[in-house]
Amino acid sequence: MTTYHLQLINKDPTLNLRDKRSEIKKVFQIIDKGGFTGRSFTCLGRCRIIQINQHKITIRVTESSNRWHPFVGLFLANKFAMRGYCDPKNKSHMFKWKS
Repeated sequence: MTTYHLQLINKDPTLNLRDKRSEIKKVFQIIDKGGFTGRSFTCLGRCRIIQINQHKITIRVTESSNRWHPFVGLFLANKFAMRGYCDPKNKSHMFKWKS
């Protein structure tokens, strides 16, 4: 298993990922179940949220590749109206992934 720390790029002190706990859990459930088609993300075996802090999410996963990583921020931004949490300089990035 690999532990990842998804660090929010946007350090705005008014942003708090804890306020979006339910949306974050839903995104990981969607990804864990194969995305919106049900067949995607076969590279992800198991995923568990360990902790959600103001600017960081800690997860533990088993995976064969990291192709699913960009979809966490993409789904949060587009499906759960969290575009304001993205990097102010590049709205297509939300997190820095560190293992």
